[in-house]
Amino acid sequence: MKGRTRAKTQTKALFALGGIAVIFMILLCLPENISRHTHHAHPSNATLDPFTVAGTENWTLPLPLSPLTPGAMALTCMAIQHRAGHTHKHADYYAVDQSFVDPTGEEKVLTYSLAAASVVGLAESLLEVFTAYGLARQEGRRFVIDDAGWEWGAWDDYFLSSSDTDAGEGSLPCPRSVRRLSVAHSTRGWIFGHAFTEHFESPRERGSRRQKRVFSLARTGYEALLRVRPALAARVGKRVEALKAEAGDGGWVGIQVRRGDYKPRTWQWLKGTGVQLDAVADVAAALSDGRGRVVVMSDDRDVVTAPELAGSLAAVEGGAGLLEGGYTRGGLLKLGGRERREVAERWLEEILVMRELVGAGTIDEGGVVCGGASATCRLLAVMLGWDMGVINERWRDVDGGIGWSGVDW
Repeated sequence: MKGRTRAKTQTKALFALGGIAVIFMILLCLPENISRHTHHAHPSNATLDPFTVAGTENWTLPLPLSPLTPGAMALTCMAIQHRAGHTHKHADYYAVDQSFVDPTGEEKVLTYSLAAASVVGLAESLLEVFTAYGLARQEGRRFVIDDAGWEWGAWDDYFLSSSDTDAGEGSLPCPRSVRRLSVAHSTRGWIFGHAFTEHFESPRERGSRRQKRVFSLARTGYEALLRVRPALAARVGKRVEALKAEAGDGGWVGIQVRRGDYKPRTWQWLKGTGVQLDAVADVAAALSDGRGRVVVMSDDRDVVTAPELAGSLAAVEGGAGLLEGGYTRGGLLKLGGRERREVAERWLEEILVMRELVGAGTIDEGGVVCGGASATCRLLAVMLGWDMGVINERWRDVDGGIGWSGVDW
């Protein structure tokens, strides 16, 4: 009996080792420098207050015992800003306070936390995640996505990514020079705010061209991270083929119209329903050059069937995942988890269908027409790419014409 028991124990051990080896091989095949983590510790709502290191003139911060809530992250950054005594002074983005003692360790990591105090739009979240990834790559940091507390579910519900048991514990939201840096929507003003813009924009250029380096950061993250799960990719492929069969191959013009709680930049439209469809249709007709391949996505089902856009085709058929009158923050908060995921999957399917179609022709065919105050509109520009979208002006902002910008801080 003892020999049989010992044999069973050895067999179990071999299976366990084999399982570990398989997991190790899978991890080796996943993309480098991208991790995804969901922490299980209760988030800390305590503001981290800077304190002086005993016997010195240096200062530091206590490390949180668990990841900070979005509010605590913002309050910690505010406390450090007030300590520095320059609430309105903008230091160079990479300025380092030599009196700060970094307690976070040696490895350089940027953890983006998807948790927020309220629902943040998917496009807005993705623009921040993509830009944070590009920034991490530029700074030689390992990139971690922390999806705990994300109102849209789990990152892996929609996207393919690697997993890692390292959550970036012991990270801090400020100062920006810390080796293990936490970033969230609540701290975007410190990470992507005025100093970031001053450092990365090109002051000698005009309009969208000023933002080339910022655009490049977002594009780097987009290329690395926007890889959706097979079921969603299959639906996108099927819809793209159906639209091509109906209207032909070549470059398409994509129209994106945001309703809901969208706030227009064009003052004449503030008291109306938002971006005017006749203005959108005129620009789309010019870009289409009579080819007639026009696809529409919107959070309002009435937009797709509006007479001003007659002849265009819906990126996704049916009304599943749409809210009455478009997406609003209040409306999204009322949804349950499954309903919110339905909204997310529809939006992803629409924007991916748009991406496949508008990029199907030459660099002088197709394009996107939308209102630049919409994060989805600005994300579509990133998908088009710098040369096609900005240099060849195939991305058109019809709402104010201010041009492309990245994270809205």
